[in-house]
Amino acid sequence: MPVYIDLSPTEAVAAARRDAAAGGDEVWESLDRCLRWHLLTYLQERTGKAAELRDALLGAADWADQEERSPWRHRWPYLLEILRDGERLPSTAEAVQALAGPEGRAAQLLALLVDHDGPIRPSEVAEKLGMSPQQVTNLGRKLEEAGLVVRHKAKGRATWLFATARGLALAEHLTRTKPEAVETHSLAEPLRLWNYGDAVPVVH
Repeated sequence: MPVYIDLSPTEAVAAARRDAAAGGDEVWESLDRCLRWHLLTYLQERTGKAAELRDALLGAADWADQEERSPWRHRWPYLLEILRDGERLPSTAEAVQALAGPEGRAAQLLALLVDHDGPIRPSEVAEKLGMSPQQVTNLGRKLEEAGLVVRHKAKGRATWLFATARGLALAEHLTRTKPEAVETHSLAEPLRLWNYGDAVPVVH
């Protein structure tokens, strides 16, 4: 089976078309793995060029439609939809990066918010995690910018922190014991685009 992972998306489509013309039916599965890998890489790390990936997916989808090749004629337009939606959202890598830092303090803060029943005051966060108020403020701002928490100001100077739906979803991938033990790199499973065939795992 040919391997196209080392090629750019457009190069992979061109190579697959040449190989198919030479009588290689296995190129469809191999090209699909390559396109999914490039899409996953873009969505999680924002590496690579979205425009080139879009052109490759358009070309591949048009080719599959002309050849009446299923499931590719349906699958690759679906990848285009995911790419379009993904361009509007922050990447998973950006969210994980927001949890990085000395001793995983941001991850500890997120885990505390997820475990807490309702919003919590920064002063209580500082007390529970042994942080200074300034640390809590800085980490809260960092997590808010990543879309993982919301800092809500009530009347006066009171502020409340709570996890967003995105923060809750990300926290599910973290090792969950006590907040003190949260590891920022401990994603439980490699992320997959969907569960069919040999989906290419993303290594963190």
